[in-house]
Amino acid sequence: MQTFRRDLGRFASRAKQPYLEKVFTSVPALVGKRIKYVNIDPDARSRELKATIELLATAGRIQRIHRSAAPLSAYPPAAGSRA
Repeated sequence: MQTFRRDLGRFASRAKQPYLEKVFTSVPALVGKRIKYVNIDPDARSRELKATIELLATAGRIQRIHRSAAPLSAYPPAAGSRA
């Protein structure tokens, strides 16, 4: 985890570093939940946080999962699963 944290400096200017750190440290607590920018930092502008999330996703450090209304039973079992 420390390696990823030290690596964040490569992805943005010094001005964006605080946003990168806040988003990167907040993401584990938000897994499986709908992301609201206010839950990451209530004082930050949403456009800055959105740009930071996009930057981290493009860099492959986080992965965005888009919500689906389809029930899990609508999907075939994964290859090699016991279902």
